Amino acid sequence: MKIAFIGLGDIGEPMASHLARDPFDLVVWNRTASKAQEFGRNHNARVAATPAEAVREAWVVITCLPSSVEVEAVLHGENGILDAMRKGAVLVDCTSGDPPTSRSIAAELGGRGVEFIDAPVSGGTTAAKAGTLTVMWGGDPVVFERVRPVIEAFGKKIVHAGPVGSGDALKAVNNALLAVHILSAAEGLAILAKAGVDPRVALDVINASKAVLIGGSISEQPGTGISPQLLQNKEFVVVQELFETETTQFADVVFPASSFAEVDGTYTNNTGFVQRVRKAIDPIHQTKPDWMITTMLAKEMGVDFGYNLSTTAVFKAIADGVPAYAGIRYPDLKDESRPVQVKHEIGGVSNNALEVLNKRVGSLPDNGEKTNATPKVGHKLHRLTTMTSKTAQFHLLAHGNPKPENLLVAPLQQFDLDGSPKQNLADAVGAGDRSNPGGR
Repeated sequence: MKIAFIGLGDIGEPMASHLARDPFDLVVWNRTASKAQEFGRNHNARVAATPAEAVREAWVVITCLPSSVEVEAVLHGENGILDAMRKGAVLVDCTSGDPPTSRSIAAELGGRGVEFIDAPVSGGTTAAKAGTLTVMWGGDPVVFERVRPVIEAFGKKIVHAGPVGSGDALKAVNNALLAVHILSAAEGLAILAKAGVDPRVALDVINASKAVLIGGSISEQPGTGISPQLLQNKEFVVVQELFETETTQFADVVFPASSFAEVDGTYTNNTGFVQRVRKAIDPIHQTKPDWMITTMLAKEMGVDFGYNLSTTAVFKAIADGVPAYAGIRYPDLKDESRPVQVKHEIGGVSNNALEVLNKRVGSLPDNGEKTNATPKVGHKLHRLTTMTSKTAQFHLLAHGNPKPENLLVAPLQQFDLDGSPKQNLADAVGAGDRSNPGGR
C-alpha cells in the first residue's frame, strides 16, 4: 500500500517509522528538508521534494502538523496536495486540529473524490515510538476500515468519536482536562508549601503511597522519571478519565468522568475567539462530572470541601473571602453579555518588605555565573498554534525571523509568511525617502 506521510515532528517522525516497512510503501515530506532526508537515510522510505510529489501516487495520506492552519497551507499552498491527490485516496489528519476546519477540508476533498478522517493522537513521544498511541478518529466507519491497517501500525487504543471533526473535539477536551489536572497538582503542592511542607517531601510521600487517585492520565516527561510506569507498584489505583489510556491500564477502578465544560458550559479560546463550550455529553447511569467524583471521594476519606457538589457555592465562597470578588456570583461570570470586572486594591510597599528583599539580595552568592546562552531562533516559544497562527508576525518568527534588507519597509511587506522574500517590494521605499517624508 502506497502511503505519504507529511510532518516529521516529535510525534510524526516515530509514527512514520512504523510505516517504513512491509507491507507499506512510504514516501515522506517535511518542511525542514534536512529532517526528511535524515529520515530517508535511516528508514526504508523515499523523500519527496514537495507535498504534491509525496501524495501523487499514495492511496493513504497522513498529515501530522502543529495545527489546522498548517494542514490548510499544505493543501492550498505552493505545490500543495489538493490538486495532486488521486481520486479514491484517503487523507488521515493526525493533527490536533479544530473541528470546523476539518469539516471544511472534508467537504472540499469530497468534491474531488477524496475521503477525509480526522484522527488526532495522544500518548506523547513514548507511545509514538512504541506504536501504542491512542487514536481518536472522526469520519465514516466504512472509509476507516480501508485505512485501519495503517492506523494500527502506530495506534493501540483506537476510538471512534463520531462524524468528521469529533476526533478533534475529543482531543481538545482531553488537552483541556490535562491542563486542569496539571494546575490542580501545582495548586496542591503550593498549599502544602504554604503549610510548611517541603514539596520534595510531599512528592516522596505521594510516590511511596500504596494507593493513589489520579485525575486524568500521567504524561511521560523525558528525563524526569515521570511516566505511567510509576503506578506499576501501587496496590490500588483509581483513575478518572474520558477513555482508556496507558494510565488506565494500571487502574483497579476507572471513573468515566465527563468534564465540567461538557456538563455546565464554560469559556474557551478557539481559533482566537472567546466563546461558550456547548453542553455535549450528559452524565449517564453512574457517571458523574469529575469535580463531583473528587468531592464524594474526599468526603469518604473524611475531608469535606463544604460546597455540596455545587459550583455556585464554590464561587460564593471565593467571593465572600476575596474582597475583589465581593458581590459577584457565578451567573455573573457566565453571562457573556455583561462582562464583570474585579478590582484589586494595590497597597503600598512596607518598609519591612523592602528590608526582607534587601536581605535576600545581600545573601546571594558572589561567585554566580552569568547565563549568556542565546535562545535558538524559531524556538518553541514561537511555534505556530491555533492562537499564534492568527498573527502574521509569528509566522516569520517560526521561520527563522528573517532580516529585511530595507529597514524602512515593514518585514511583512518584504517576506511571505514562510520567510521567503517577496520580489521587488524592498525597493519600493529607499533611503532617499528619509529626506522626503510622506512622498512630498
